[in-house]
Amino acid sequence: MSHTFSRLVREHQTELVDDGLWRINWITEQFSEYYEIASAAEHIIFDCRMETIYVANQAKAIINRFNIPKEKCTILISITVKDELAGYNYHLDRLAMVNFCGFHDALLSENINWENIELDETPIIALCGRPTEYRAKFTKQLLDLFKDKCRVSFGNSPHYPLSPKRTLLYQSIMDPHEFPFKKGTDDKILNTIHLQHNPPGQQLYKSLVSIVHETNDYEQTGIFLTEKSFKVFAWHQIPIFVATPGHAQVVRELGFDMFDDIIDHSYDYAHPHVHQLKIFSQLSKFLARYPTVHDVRELRKTLWPRIVANHELVIQLKENRTVDKWPYYG
Repeated sequence: MSHTFSRLVREHQTELVDDGLWRINWITEQFSEYYEIASAAEHIIFDCRMETIYVANQAKAIINRFNIPKEKCTILISITVKDELAGYNYHLDRLAMVNFCGFHDALLSENINWENIELDETPIIALCGRPTEYRAKFTKQLLDLFKDKCRVSFGNSPHYPLSPKRTLLYQSIMDPHEFPFKKGTDDKILNTIHLQHNPPGQQLYKSLVSIVHETNDYEQTGIFLTEKSFKVFAWHQIPIFVATPGHAQVVRELGFDMFDDIIDHSYDYAHPHVHQLKIFSQLSKFLARYPTVHDVRELRKTLWPRIVANHELVIQLKENRTVDKWPYYG
């Protein structure tokens, strides 16, 4: 029931509008067509991994529409749920996106000499392909506060067409900066949905601290580890997560070194009103402690064994997954 799978099918049906309604109808039609086969099965798995709770709710709707006994169904998810799936069997797969669209396999094929990548004058990186009002305000303040110390991409993904009203909103928030915005980033990140997870070019690897704008931030609920939470370690960087409360702790519990001696991740459980302020405070302290590019480069040398260990953990988690791989995602 994944979005990317329905996109692949959608390629050959260009007369249809690619929106949520089409997607719901298409998935339901497929299930209806094969319902007799499904109803005879001992067990039915609804694979809703790599998705928000929206798709899991669609699985519930299909189960209820066709009066399928709940006990013969399992819903696979990648997002923490509270009461949304009460009464349904479900399995949480935190690692579903550890190699999303084969991004990590493609990265390894580049044979990058990570240790020889020279950090530049912009120690902070923040990428936002999908624009939201929350992200626009965050990006505007990030640029105003840290200026040339950060490389930034915001709202320049072609996958999220905007209405004129939304475009004007983001332009007003970002003023005097342009929208869409990009500074110090590689144009390779602007690509089709099937290519956007290819290695982006080494310009993006020249920052040490990465602000990871997860799919679910404080405007959503449910901890959701997308490929972005693994890319930061695959790219040999130090993470700061703009995500739902508890996200950083879940990443830590997977075994990743969060560099708590460098970054205070107490923002992870901060009240929404101070979450952003605590992140900016950590960035200010980092820049004060490591004011020059030489300082940042020396820091990375000191941390290098830990940085490499994080990437090795990505490889280990990818290879030792307990849930069967889904071919469209590596």
